[in-house]
Amino acid sequence: MAYPYGEPLENYDELEGRDSVDLLARIIYAEASTESKEGKRGVAFVIQNRKELVRNKAPHHKEFGKKATFESVILHPGQFNGAESDQMLKPVLKSKAWKDSLDIAQNLSDQDNPIGTCLWFNGVKVFQKNTTSNEKYYTGWGGKAKIVEREDIGDHVFFRVEGYSVTK
Repeated sequence: MAYPYGEPLENYDELEGRDSVDLLARIIYAEASTESKEGKRGVAFVIQNRKELVRNKAPHHKEFGKKATFESVILHPGQFNGAESDQMLKPVLKSKAWKDSLDIAQNLSDQDNPIGTCLWFNGVKVFQKNTTSNEKYYTGWGGKAKIVEREDIGDHVFFRVEGYSVTK
Protein backbone atom coordinates (compact mmCIF):
# COMPACT_ATOMS: atom_id res chain seq x y z
CA MET A 1 0.00 0.00 0.00
CA ALA A 2 1.30 3.43 -0.95
CA TYR A 3 2.01 6.09 1.66
CA PRO A 4 -1.10 8.26 2.19
CA TYR A 5 0.42 11.54 0.98
CA GLY A 6 -1.82 14.45 1.85
CA GLU A 7 -4.35 12.47 3.84
CA PRO A 8 -6.56 14.82 5.89
CA LEU A 9 -5.31 15.49 9.41
CA GLU A 10 -7.28 16.96 12.29
CA ASN A 11 -4.54 18.83 14.15
CA TYR A 12 -0.96 20.00 14.03
CA ASP A 13 0.30 17.23 16.35
CA GLU A 14 -0.54 14.65 13.67
CA LEU A 15 2.18 16.11 11.45
CA GLU A 16 4.89 14.75 13.76
CA GLY A 17 6.36 11.48 12.53
CA ARG A 18 5.00 11.83 9.00
CA ASP A 19 7.04 10.89 5.95
CA SER A 20 9.45 13.66 4.89
CA VAL A 21 8.02 13.78 1.34
CA ASP A 22 4.53 14.25 2.77
CA LEU A 23 5.66 17.05 5.09
CA LEU A 24 7.62 18.81 2.36
CA ALA A 25 4.71 18.58 -0.11
CA ARG A 26 2.31 19.89 2.53
CA ILE A 27 4.43 22.93 3.41
CA ILE A 28 5.08 23.74 -0.26
CA TYR A 29 1.33 23.58 -0.86
CA ALA A 30 0.49 25.60 2.26
CA GLU A 31 3.02 28.33 1.51
CA ALA A 32 2.87 28.51 -2.29
CA SER A 33 -0.32 26.90 -3.64
CA THR A 34 -1.02 29.90 -5.90
CA GLU A 35 2.57 30.24 -7.11
CA SER A 36 4.17 28.81 -10.24
CA LYS A 37 6.08 25.56 -10.09
CA GLU A 38 9.28 27.63 -9.88
CA GLY A 39 7.88 29.49 -6.85
CA LYS A 40 6.97 26.18 -5.24
CA ARG A 41 10.53 24.93 -5.87
CA GLY A 42 11.79 28.09 -4.20
CA VAL A 43 9.90 27.21 -1.01
CA ALA A 44 11.26 23.65 -1.14
CA PHE A 45 14.83 24.92 -1.47
CA VAL A 46 14.47 27.38 1.42
CA ILE A 47 13.70 24.31 3.53
CA GLN A 48 16.54 22.31 1.95
CA ASN A 49 18.94 25.21 2.57
CA ARG A 50 17.87 25.44 6.20
CA LYS A 51 18.31 21.69 6.58
CA GLU A 52 21.87 22.00 5.21
CA LEU A 53 22.59 24.93 7.53
CA VAL A 54 21.52 22.81 10.52
CA ARG A 55 23.50 19.79 9.25
CA ASN A 56 26.62 21.94 8.88
CA LYS A 57 26.09 23.52 12.30
CA ALA A 58 26.58 26.90 10.63
CA PRO A 59 26.11 30.05 12.71
CA HIS A 60 22.49 30.53 13.77
CA HIS A 61 21.62 26.91 12.89
CA LYS A 62 19.52 26.42 16.04
CA GLU A 63 17.04 29.02 14.77
CA PHE A 64 15.93 26.59 12.07
CA GLY A 65 15.56 23.27 13.86
CA LYS A 66 17.19 20.87 16.28
CA LYS A 67 18.04 18.20 13.70
CA ALA A 68 18.93 18.22 10.02
CA THR A 69 15.62 16.67 8.96
CA PHE A 70 12.71 17.99 6.97
CA GLU A 71 10.44 17.38 9.94
CA SER A 72 12.61 19.35 12.36
CA VAL A 73 13.00 22.30 9.97
CA ILE A 74 9.38 22.41 8.78
CA LEU A 75 7.81 21.99 12.22
CA HIS A 76 10.26 24.23 14.11
CA PRO A 77 8.06 26.74 15.96
CA GLY A 78 7.51 30.10 14.32
CA GLN A 79 9.25 29.33 11.03
CA PHE A 80 6.43 28.88 8.52
CA ASN A 81 3.00 30.49 8.79
CA GLY A 82 1.53 27.78 6.58
CA ALA A 83 2.59 24.99 8.96
CA GLU A 84 -0.47 25.51 11.14
CA SER A 85 -2.93 26.22 8.33
CA ASP A 86 -5.85 24.20 7.03
CA GLN A 87 -3.94 23.87 3.75
CA MET A 88 -1.16 22.04 5.59
CA LEU A 89 -3.60 19.71 7.33
CA LYS A 90 -6.04 19.15 4.47
CA PRO A 91 -4.56 19.75 1.02
CA VAL A 92 -6.93 19.50 -1.94
CA LEU A 93 -5.51 16.31 -3.42
CA LYS A 94 -7.05 16.69 -6.89
CA SER A 95 -5.70 20.22 -7.37
CA LYS A 96 -2.81 21.01 -9.70
CA ALA A 97 -1.18 22.90 -6.82
CA TRP A 98 -1.07 19.73 -4.67
CA LYS A 99 0.11 17.55 -7.56
CA ASP A 100 2.92 20.01 -8.33
CA SER A 101 3.87 20.25 -4.64
CA LEU A 102 4.00 16.47 -4.28
CA ASP A 103 6.02 16.10 -7.50
CA ILE A 104 8.59 18.62 -6.26
CA ALA A 105 8.80 16.93 -2.85
CA GLN A 106 9.21 13.47 -4.39
CA ASN A 107 11.87 14.60 -6.85
CA LEU A 108 13.68 17.39 -5.01
CA SER A 109 17.15 16.07 -5.81
CA ASP A 110 16.32 16.29 -9.54
CA GLN A 111 14.95 19.84 -9.34
CA ASP A 112 16.75 23.04 -10.31
CA ASN A 113 17.32 25.36 -7.35
CA PRO A 114 15.93 28.77 -8.38
CA ILE A 115 16.91 30.60 -5.16
CA GLY A 116 20.58 29.85 -4.50
CA THR A 117 21.29 29.90 -0.76
CA CYS A 118 18.30 32.04 0.29
CA LEU A 119 16.91 31.11 3.71
CA TRP A 120 13.70 33.14 3.93
CA PHE A 121 10.78 34.21 1.79
CA ASN A 122 7.98 36.73 2.12
CA GLY A 123 5.13 37.78 -0.10
CA VAL A 124 6.11 40.90 -2.06
CA LYS A 125 3.94 43.24 0.02
CA VAL A 126 5.20 41.82 3.33
CA PHE A 127 8.78 42.07 2.09
CA GLN A 128 8.31 45.71 1.07
CA LYS A 129 6.72 46.52 4.43
CA ASN A 130 9.66 44.92 6.27
CA THR A 131 12.55 46.47 4.36
CA THR A 132 14.12 49.90 4.18
CA SER A 133 12.97 52.11 1.31
CA ASN A 134 15.85 50.95 -0.90
CA GLU A 135 15.14 47.28 0.02
CA LYS A 136 18.78 46.74 1.03
CA TYR A 137 17.99 46.00 4.69
CA TYR A 138 15.41 43.68 6.22
CA THR A 139 13.74 45.08 9.34
CA GLY A 140 11.05 42.45 9.92
CA TRP A 141 12.69 41.04 13.05
CA GLY A 142 12.95 44.34 14.87
CA GLY A 143 16.58 44.93 13.93
CA LYS A 144 18.20 45.81 10.64
CA ALA A 145 19.90 43.07 8.59
CA LYS A 146 21.66 43.63 5.27
CA ILE A 147 20.17 41.60 2.42
CA VAL A 148 23.02 39.82 0.61
CA GLU A 149 21.05 37.55 -1.72
CA ARG A 150 17.63 37.96 -3.29
CA GLU A 151 15.46 36.24 -5.89
CA ASP A 152 11.97 37.40 -6.90
CA ILE A 153 9.64 34.66 -8.16
CA GLY A 154 5.96 35.41 -8.66
CA ASP A 155 4.50 36.91 -5.49
CA HIS A 156 7.43 35.75 -3.32
CA VAL A 157 10.74 37.39 -2.53
CA PHE A 158 13.39 34.88 -1.44
CA PHE A 159 16.33 36.32 0.44
CA ARG A 160 19.30 35.78 2.74
CA VAL A 161 20.77 38.30 5.13
CA GLU A 162 24.34 38.96 6.19
CA GLY A 163 25.69 36.61 8.84
CA TYR A 164 23.72 33.60 7.63
CA SER A 165 25.35 31.04 5.38
CA VAL A 166 24.43 27.48 4.52
CA THR A 167 28.05 26.45 5.12
CA LYS A 168 30.21 27.04 8.20
